[in-house]
This record gives sequence, structure tokens and C-alpha cells, in this order.
Amino acid sequence: MSRTFHHEIESAGRAPRRAALPKLALASAALLLLGTGCQSAARDIDNHWNFASVPPRIARNVLGYDAARDGAYRDFQWERKKDINLTLRRLFLNDNPENPFQEYDPTLYEGRPVHSILPNPIRYIHLEGILLGWAITGAGGGFFPIPVDSLIGTFDAGGGEEFSRGISATLTGKGVLTASETPSMYAADLQTGEVATISRM
Repeated sequence: MSRTFHHEIESAGRAPRRAALPKLALASAALLLLGTGCQSAARDIDNHWNFASVPPRIARNVLGYDAARDGAYRDFQWERKKDINLTLRRLFLNDNPENPFQEYDPTLYEGRPVHSILPNPIRYIHLEGILLGWAITGAGGGFFPIPVDSLIGTFDAGGGEEFSRGISATLTGKGVLTASETPSMYAADLQTGEVATISRM
């Protein structure tokens, strides 16, 4: 038996290899679609005879998010990012801002910043996006961070508007906004026609 004929027989029984990148992208898109329906169907989460209970139950089991308990997904994902930051800060920097014998950190209890990739893309992408990007790199694709939590928050109700406000505020030089400052800032713009400024950078 010739060597090429033997190789053809071996390869005929195998399924062709497919890249893992489309599967990961499809799974991410499915999580986004399921996550965006979570808050609207929070009242149906325990009604197992209703199909509207499926997306919030999946979100609760996969993402740990319960719309009835956690409020808006943007707030939930920000609290989770703060917890990760605090854990990493305690473990790697030996710095615990909640310790009374260490220096007080006023940023620990600040409000949630505007949910946008600008002015701080690292805060938007965070550790989760970097780890998923490395997973894609290991699967054979290039490094492309996928911040699933941030994307779900962006596609949630009101998330797109907040995302665009952060980008426009960065590009116009209005400074760093918190989520609570954006509605009042834009309401003042509409009423007076003047541009509101925020002194904090």
C-alpha cells in the first residue's frame, strides 16, 4: 500500500477541523442577546411555565445576575468589577482601603462612572475582556478583547445612550462623568442651551 493512499484513508474518516473562533463569537453573541432580555423579564424569572422566564434564568445561572435583586445590569457589572479590583489590590499590592490602619481611599465609594469605552477603555474592557482575548489567541485567532459584561450592559435598556454620552463627553472635553451626572448635565444643556462643564478629570 502506498503511503499517500494510506494517508487518504486515515484522513477520510476524520471530520475537517474548524476554527474555534466562530464558535466563541457565536457563544458571545448568544450571551449578549440573552443578557439584554434579562431586566425586562425579571418579574417572570420564577414563572417556569412562561417562556419569558428562560433568558433571566440563564442570566442568573451563567452570569450571576438577578434583575429583581441586582437592578440594572450596568450597575451589577460595575459592582463586580469593583470587587475584582479590590481583590487584586489586596492580593498583589498588599493594599486594603477598608483597613483602618492604612491610608483612606476616597475613590472606593465613588459612584459608577459613565458606562462607555471612553475616557477609560481599560475600565470598560477590564480583566474579563483581556482573559477572553487571550483565550481566543490560544484558540488560534488574534488577540481581540471581548468584554462580555460591558457589552451586555451597553446593549441593555439605556446602555447605548450612556455609551454615546461618554464618547461625546470625552471628545468635547467635558471631563469624566459619573452615571448620575449625565442626565442632569444633558438636561441643563437642553434647558439653557449652555454647555455644562465638570471640573473633575
